[in-house]
Amino acid sequence: MAIEASSKARRWLASGLLLGRLMSFSGPARADDAVDGARAHYGRGYQLANEGDFEAAITEFERAYALSPNYSVLFNLGQAFGATGRAVKAAQTLERYLELGGANIEPQQRRRVAELVKVYRRRIGKLGLEVHPPGAEITLDGQRLGNAPLAGEAELEAGAHGLVVIADGFVTFARSVTVSPGETTHVAVTLIPRTGPAWLEIDCSIPNVRVSIDGVTHGQTPLTRSLLLQAGRRRLELSRAGYRTSLVELELASDEPTRYRCALELDPAAAASRLAVLHPQATKVTVDGAPFEGGPVAPGKHQVAVSGAGFESRELRVELAAGQSLRLRVVPPRSRSELERSRGRRAQAQRLVAYAAGGAAVVSGAIALALVVSNAGRYEDWRQKNRDFVEAHAGQSSPAAAQALDRLLAEENSIRNRDAVALGLGVAAGALLTASTALWLTAGAPEPTLIVTGSSAQLGYRSAF
Repeated sequence: MAIEASSKARRWLASGLLLGRLMSFSGPARADDAVDGARAHYGRGYQLANEGDFEAAITEFERAYALSPNYSVLFNLGQAFGATGRAVKAAQTLERYLELGGANIEPQQRRRVAELVKVYRRRIGKLGLEVHPPGAEITLDGQRLGNAPLAGEAELEAGAHGLVVIADGFVTFARSVTVSPGETTHVAVTLIPRTGPAWLEIDCSIPNVRVSIDGVTHGQTPLTRSLLLQAGRRRLELSRAGYRTSLVELELASDEPTRYRCALELDPAAAASRLAVLHPQATKVTVDGAPFEGGPVAPGKHQVAVSGAGFESRELRVELAAGQSLRLRVVPPRSRSELERSRGRRAQAQRLVAYAAGGAAVVSGAIALALVVSNAGRYEDWRQKNRDFVEAHAGQSSPAAAQALDRLLAEENSIRNRDAVALGLGVAAGALLTASTALWLTAGAPEPTLIVTGSSAQLGYRSAF
């Protein structure tokens, strides 16, 4: 139904707004400043509505109507309300348009507007309130309705609404009420008198904040216990040098404890200190529980914490004098889970290197063995050739003998060179095999625990607590 009404309003805006513009402020020009101003606001509202910015259009139409109450403005204003989902405002505004326009509205236009009003009315329900004590202030969805007793029933869009009833000397009533379309929902509220004790818990991450209630100081943060007070409306004051004083009204009930979380702002007029924190890139810094990227802080004591994924949280308490600049270096230790993941990644990489080294050792050893085996056969052939040479050329000196001797010496050198290569490959294979074994056996060795010394973690500040 909400989609139906909204879509109808948007279709009518395409044609109806144009009609409304022609009807509005027509006739001879007037020098009246109010009319000129109304015409300007109306023109802007018309343009904004055609651009789909209905909230801004509503503002302009309302300004135009306030300057020069022309019934035709209500036609466009009502449609803009409908386009934003405010069925009550849309229906009431369009009904007002029909009432004020009277016979000036053409019959066809009147029928179309009446049809649209019916569409919006199908999305509206009523809320009847019976509130005690008389004079209690009633608010709905943050808007003040008035004081009890209310005259008549309130028209509301169907759905849930936040109802709050307040009266001095009584516990505040706050509840969600649901209104059904076309029906009247009745709610009876009887406020409970404030009696008996009440507990107040102050949650404040900023240290040394003075806590005062109704002008009475109850200590400084961090408070180790809840405060026992009288139920009712209480004035809480939180103050500390370098911060703006916070004043807030609290409603304390005797049936359940009240918890208040403080949030103080730096006082720009105070003499601020400056703090810089050096920390690992993957971590974040908080000061007194709030994210901190460096800059001014209030003089006095502060809680500094560094934490992040893969790191254990590291906390420090520091104290700065007025105008002091302090630089901290905080390196929290790696978390156990991160150490395990890092060790696993390193072990996997180390095993891959071990596999590669082992494979290279096998290849080198195989080549060396092949060279040794083949060289052994060549060496036996060379020895036989050498014996044959001695028998054939004993005591002779001839060019043929010299050439044969050169060939024997060259072959001997070749055999020796291949032996040297085989020896080198064998030594390399042994070294690679040793390295592969060592890498494999040490792949799962635990990493040492990371620690941070006090001097490196607390660099430069004068005192800690």
